[in-house]
Order: sequence, then C-alpha cells, then structure tokens
Amino acid sequence: MKNLTASIFVLFISVLFQSCYSADSVNLANNSPTKNITDQTVFFGHYTYGHEVNSFQPCLSDKLFWVEGDNKSLEQLEKSYNALKVKPYQDVYVEITAKLLAQSDDGFAASYDGNIYVNQIIKIRKKSKVDCKLKN
Repeated sequence: MKNLTASIFVLFISVLFQSCYSADSVNLANNSPTKNITDQTVFFGHYTYGHEVNSFQPCLSDKLFWVEGDNKSLEQLEKSYNALKVKPYQDVYVEITAKLLAQSDDGFAASYDGNIYVNQIIKIRKKSKVDCKLKN
C-alpha cells in the first residue's frame, strides 16, 4: 500500500511540474526571437565553421544560430565541413536534427540570434543554388 501511495504521489508531482512548464515556440518564418528550448526538429540550411565561428542559418530565415552539441556531433560536423570547404568560412548545406536554445549572454555565441543544439547530422554536402528552394 505504501508503494502505491508513493507512486501516486510521484505521478501527481510529475503532472504538476509538467503542467507548469511552457516553452515559447520559435517561428523561423516570421523571425520571432528564440527564448526557450523547442522540441527536437529537422532543420535544413547552411553551416559555417572557422576560427571563432560555428554557425547555422536555416533555409528561408535571416536568423543565425551558434552551433552546440555533444563532442561526437561537433567533431563529425567539423571533419565533414573541412573535407568539403574550398576556402575559409565557406557555407556548406546541412540537414540536422536539433533543438533551438535561447541566446547566450556571453562569449562568441552572444552575438548570434540564439543557439542550436545538434543531435544528429543527417546530410552534409557542398552548398548549391537550389538548396533552400527545394525546401519551400
């Protein structure tokens, strides 16, 4: 009986906290600012890497995000980027699974519209003129 009561109490507290949480959604189409974490999403856009630059710009958006992620994802992005680029700070096309995060208060990331946490790299290739036109 104690276990059942404890389980019900934990469930009640979990539901209570879940109902109190609200995340502002980010609408890249109308360029609204990023405030909170959104759900994981597939993004299409251009990635740039270099000295003090690690950025992602989604297709059809003027927003620019600082790229974060676990070591494995960031190493894979950097390695693939370096294999594709011809000159420094050249954009490449990427498809990633990621979460949008709030803008940082300090460091290089503070000058970006927000941060994006990369969970998975789906595709990375050289940039072309039709990259974002295909995603309309």
